[in-house]
Amino acid sequence: MAEITLTDEERRTLRALADGTTPLDELVDDRAYADDLGPPVPGGADTARPEPLPPPSGGDTARRGDAPPEQKGFDLERPLARLDDPDRAETPLETLRAFDPSAGGLPPLIRSIGVAYIDQVAAAGDRPWLAPAADRSPEVKHVIAALDRGSGHPLPRHEGAVTLQQLTDRVTRLQDPAQLDPGKLTRSRDAYTGKRHNCGLYATRINDPDAFAVAYVRALQHPDVRAVLNQPFVEGQDVSECEIPIADLLGPDGHRFCEGTALNPVNGSLKEAVEQRKQWTKDRVAGVEPTAPEPTADPIATFEGGTIKVQFKPNVTGDRYECASFFPDPA
Repeated sequence: MAEITLTDEERRTLRALADGTTPLDELVDDRAYADDLGPPVPGGADTARPEPLPPPSGGDTARRGDAPPEQKGFDLERPLARLDDPDRAETPLETLRAFDPSAGGLPPLIRSIGVAYIDQVAAAGDRPWLAPAADRSPEVKHVIAALDRGSGHPLPRHEGAVTLQQLTDRVTRLQDPAQLDPGKLTRSRDAYTGKRHNCGLYATRINDPDAFAVAYVRALQHPDVRAVLNQPFVEGQDVSECEIPIADLLGPDGHRFCEGTALNPVNGSLKEAVEQRKQWTKDRVAGVEPTAPEPTADPIATFEGGTIKVQFKPNVTGDRYECASFFPDPA
């Protein structure tokens, strides 16, 4: 893991902000993903090593940052109405400049350290979801770095570093884009739990780091999101997810920055498609000939009229909630 070099002034500033909860030597949160792979699957799933999957079309270079050029270039200077005050407008850049990680239940992080975090950790290459932010503004780097230091997974699974091929592999083969171990990826192991990864009927991303950062920070202004984030964490208490129109967060053409793939029905049934996917994945992980046809998926045609779903979990200190996941949902 890359080492962050701080000036004495930055260390003093962070110490004052951290209130003793964020050790200065742990600016890079080197998460220890669980090695517990869960109960064995019949057929030796936890010991089998299937043949590697074929690379996506386009080779390894297609794994990251493959959004079409016409879908990039979110405008940080075009004013948008504030969610917490619709009569006022501000540019997305102004929104980002006012970002406070604590508003999202995240550990303290000043902007200069966030920039250093992205510059050094992204260059190291061991957290590939940071790479799209490497050439972005300090304000965007600050947001992406703060999110990466939280306990959620919006970046590894739903930001622009995740390719369309990875989204397809997730929705058809239950392969977790956050999983960096090739063997565990092939065996459909979740990067955070170590158990078999799961996915719904589609897998989606916001394909531009500027748009991703703006959508996240503006979502923090939404009253439904604030109602969750402002309450203390209570063990065992269910917290409902929030849905916010994409247009509210990113403007009327914000859907252009959202992409994804959807599982295809089997015999007209999505339920049957999910069961087929489960059986196919189970067989393949076990190293046996699949007894079900390989699942298929198609790109989602449009996100116009869609929403951003915000899901929550306890934050790293266990006293508040933060965003566990943050992703586009087609209409």
